[in-house]
Amino acid sequence: MSNLAQTSFDAEPAPRRWTGWERFALALCPLLILEIWLRVFPDAFPGWAMAMPASATPDVGKPLNRFVNFLRHDEILGLFNVQELTRSLSGLLDYPIEFAEGVLRTGEGSLGIGPAPWTMLLAVGGVFGWRLGGWRLALLTAGSVFYFAAIGAYEDAMETLAVVAVAAPVAVLTGFALGLFAVRKRWFEKILIPFLNVLQTFPHFSYLLPVVVFVGLFGRAGVIATMIFAFPPMARLTIVGMQGIPPDVIEAGTMSGATSWQILRKVELPAARRALMVGVNQVVMSSLAMIVIASLIGTSGLGLTLRQRLRSLDIGVALQIGIAVVLMAITLDRLSQAWAKGEPQYRRELPFVRRFKYLLLAFGFGIATFMASQMFDSMSVYPRHWQLSFADEVDGFVRWMATSLPVESTKNWLLFNLLLPMRDAFRATPWGVGVVVVASIGWLMKGPRLAISAAVFPLVIAFSGYWFEAMETTYLVVAAVAICATIGVPLGVWASATDARVRTVQVVLDAFQTMPPFVYFLPVIMLFRVSPAAVLTSMLIYPMVPAVRYTMLGLRGVPFDKIEAGKTSGCTSWQLLWKVKMPLALPEVILGINQTILYAIFMAILGTLIGGVGGLAGPLMSALGSSDIGNGTILGLCIACIGLTADRLITTWAADRKAQLGLP
Repeated sequence: MSNLAQTSFDAEPAPRRWTGWERFALALCPLLILEIWLRVFPDAFPGWAMAMPASATPDVGKPLNRFVNFLRHDEILGLFNVQELTRSLSGLLDYPIEFAEGVLRTGEGSLGIGPAPWTMLLAVGGVFGWRLGGWRLALLTAGSVFYFAAIGAYEDAMETLAVVAVAAPVAVLTGFALGLFAVRKRWFEKILIPFLNVLQTFPHFSYLLPVVVFVGLFGRAGVIATMIFAFPPMARLTIVGMQGIPPDVIEAGTMSGATSWQILRKVELPAARRALMVGVNQVVMSSLAMIVIASLIGTSGLGLTLRQRLRSLDIGVALQIGIAVVLMAITLDRLSQAWAKGEPQYRRELPFVRRFKYLLLAFGFGIATFMASQMFDSMSVYPRHWQLSFADEVDGFVRWMATSLPVESTKNWLLFNLLLPMRDAFRATPWGVGVVVVASIGWLMKGPRLAISAAVFPLVIAFSGYWFEAMETTYLVVAAVAICATIGVPLGVWASATDARVRTVQVVLDAFQTMPPFVYFLPVIMLFRVSPAAVLTSMLIYPMVPAVRYTMLGLRGVPFDKIEAGKTSGCTSWQLLWKVKMPLALPEVILGINQTILYAIFMAILGTLIGGVGGLAGPLMSALGSSDIGNGTILGLCIACIGLTADRLITTWAADRKAQLGLP
């Protein structure tokens, strides 16, 4: 026997490598052991081991509040007071706000061109819908305006539309300017991207605190909060779009002798148009997502009415207003999407009437409806005796469900068999164990660097003094994500099988993602009233969307040659799915779960507006009510740290897994 053969014969088999799931289970072992130990010996740990001692918790809130009070009341270098400066600058928004409200609702401050009759907005909106998307979009736009008027919510809808009309353009310009500067200066991009990550992870309520302190409780406060919340997606998509332009396109513009301004206007902006228009769409949808929350600081409109009706459990009227919010969101989403997908049309050679036929048509309809509104009051203000309402029928249906369906028993089962045991288990988790578990997962994934960077986030929560409150929020998020993944991933697998299923499910997912998240509380409050079960149930649809979408995209994006190789080797359809497609799609699926976690955190915090849940959201609302910007900032940071912990671990694992599989 040759030396080579002898060596091969004597060689020991390679040691078996641990799979990712086995490493994850190993990292959770300390937590499982602890839970069993605490059940047997509930007093085994001293107080300092369960919660960070007060002496070790830095009171960051007081210095922050002192700094804020200095900015509010003291003059800097004897020249100016920051609060007075910010309120003066924010006062500049009063002019566009008054103009938009005047045109759409009040008629004041609109230079005599308002208020627009409901028939005018219906006709003009229908024409522009026809121009952008055909008769279906025209029908949706006109039908939405008619619905606002028919249920008596026209003025509230116009108030909300005025806020979006002012906040969205400012957010678009701000995001575009920051994104463009980041593209030009890479050092600024390195600063901007982490800043955008933090902004998009912070809860919506955290945007309200500094606005209340430095602007006050005025209509413009909600506009400013909406602008701050809405500009990050525009900045991010500007960076993506501008950096995605092929270098040879820009070089061609430079070679032709164009100036920097000409290259931007005639080369870069047209080349990045699709990404920029998607950014505009995201700004509009983000603005609408803030309408209910902005009502907490004085912004009137559909959001304020919806919140008031939900708090008083006036379900029938709340459902009517909720449908109005959904219609406005879907209409603006479809209009902005149609605008984004449309290509610039160059028709200078056409006659004037054909070039501007839609604009002339809208102008003609506007003049005709305005003149009709001067002659007939019903054409100007929708008559009360024409108004429609299905509130009584909805309330009757709710009463029937409460008496005929096992609603109470279902709610009690969720509470006593799932939610309360999970809450008690999470609240009993010592801060040290939580930090060690996160660090262990990071270590087993990628070594000490990831362990340290991931463990920083739970450590921040522990030192904040809000560890138990954070665990109470986390348990609700974990329960929702587990249910969403259990339903959403198999649904995505099923939908990915055929093109027809993908198209159908995409339409449903787009509709669910377009709806303002607060609307999801309507049906569950109808069933469960105000309770943790209601909040958990409302957290199942909106966060499930990315789980389904990313699963579909991951499976549909598996390289064709890999699928053909599996078929050639004789795999059945079931083996092809689980042995070939699913392992390759798993990084994308896990990224979808990451988005599900972030959506679930948002819904858990939003559930505070209807009550029934504790955790970090309760103290955050109290801080908002008392203008305690110090503790409010700390609480917002704690909520962000929950999301950042999951994001850090999941995105790192997904990136490494894609690199191992050779995927882009």
